[in-house]
Amino acid sequence: MRHTLRHFFALVLIVLPACGSSESGSEREQATSSISLVATPNSATIRVGATATFVVRMARGDGTLDPVPEARWSSGNEGIATIDPVTGIAKGVAPGRAQLSASYGPGTASASIEVTP
Repeated sequence: MRHTLRHFFALVLIVLPACGSSESGSEREQATSSISLVATPNSATIRVGATATFVVRMARGDGTLDPVPEARWSSGNEGIATIDPVTGIAKGVAPGRAQLSASYGPGTASASIEVTP
C-alpha cells in the first residue's frame, strides 16, 4: 500500500505542473506586470529663474523602479514653470504653483512645483 501511495504522489507532482493554469497568456501577463509611473521628486520649490530636474520611474509590482527615459513632460501652467519634455528640467518663470505631468504609453505621472520670487 505504501509503495502504491508513493507512486501516486509522485505522479501527482509530475502531472499537476504540466496541466498549467486556466488563465490565458494575457491574463497572466496582466496579473504579473502591475506597473505604474512615479515622478521623482513628487514636488519641488524653486525660485524664479532656477531649475529642478524631474525623473519618471516605472514602479513594478515587485517593488523595482526602472527609469523611463522615453516619458514626455509637460507643464499645466507655462506662465509659472516650463519643463523640457525630454530632459524633465523645469524652470521657474513666475511666482505660483504649477502641475507637471509626464506620459509614457497609457500611463501618467504627476508632480507639482512651487515657484517663489
